[in-house]
Amino acid sequence: MYHIPTKRVHTITSAGQLALGLLLLLASGHVRYYVHDIPHTMQTLAIVCIALCYPRKTAIKTTVLYAVVATLGPTAMTMSAGLTGATAGYFIGFLCATHIITSQKAHTQTTIATILTAQMAIWGCGMVYLSCIVGPEKAFWLGVYPFVVTDCCKSIIAWYLIRHFKLGQMSP
Repeated sequence: MYHIPTKRVHTITSAGQLALGLLLLLASGHVRYYVHDIPHTMQTLAIVCIALCYPRKTAIKTTVLYAVVATLGPTAMTMSAGLTGATAGYFIGFLCATHIITSQKAHTQTTIATILTAQMAIWGCGMVYLSCIVGPEKAFWLGVYPFVVTDCCKSIIAWYLIRHFKLGQMSP
C-alpha cells in the first residue's frame, strides 16, 4: 500500500489556496461598479471570504502576496499602485482586516460585528494614509463616506454566504 506524505500534500494544498486567493483578489479588483460616479470594487468581499475560509497563516500570506503583486506588478494587472499610491492604506487595511477576522475565528464563531470591525480597519488605515496626501476631511469624504453602505453590504453578504456554505445550507 502506498502512503502519501501528509506534509507534502498540505504544502501543495496551501500553495493552491494561495494561488486561488491571489487570483480571486486580482479578479475582484477588476470587477467595478459605479455609485455616484465613484468606482467600487469587490476587493472587500474577497478579503472577507478569504479570511473566513482559509487557515489563518494562508489568509495572511495571501493578503500580503496581493499587496506585493499590486506594488510590483503592472498597474493594469491590479488596477492599483499598491503600496506606492494613494490606495496603500487600504492594502494595509486588508491585512488588518484579515488578522481581525482570522484571530476571532480561531476562538469563537465569527459574527457580523467582527466582520464590520474588520471593515472599519480597512477604512481607518485607508483614511489615515490618504489623509497624508489630501488632509483628513477630504480623505473621509473621498475615501470612506462613499463606501460605507456598499462595503458593509458586501461584507455581510460574504459572511452570510460563507457561513451557510460551511453549514451546508442556504436557507435562513
